[in-house]
Amino acid sequence: MKKAITIIMVLAALIALVGCNGSEGDTLDVNVMNERLGFRTIDVHVVISEPITDMDALLEITNDIARQSYQKNFSTIGTEFYTLTVYLYETEDDYEDEDVTYGYHTYLINKSVTEPGIDSGDDNLKIN
Repeated sequence: MKKAITIIMVLAALIALVGCNGSEGDTLDVNVMNERLGFRTIDVHVVISEPITDMDALLEITNDIARQSYQKNFSTIGTEFYTLTVYLYETEDDYEDEDVTYGYHTYLINKSVTEPGIDSGDDNLKIN
């Protein structure tokens, strides 16, 4: 009987924890306007739907976009060295005008044989 009560309590705790996954305000819509795969380069142009005022939040968004692009192109990249650059825009008009509102961040993929994977390269992000 004690085991059954313990199992029920553990399940109730897990359900409660699953319900605590954050508020709806934690999500942010981003639109990938263009993702180009060139000779050992990947350029991703992204419009962020809401104004960003926190540099840490901007870096987190950029890192997430880079991670997703890396995973998407993993089979093409293989073990080759690539440069991945994420360009960030505040509006679609900024994208059309090629005004990189929030700057860009460059990542190095498979920097060397001893350092495979994605590595944070040059951070050229900005908040106006």
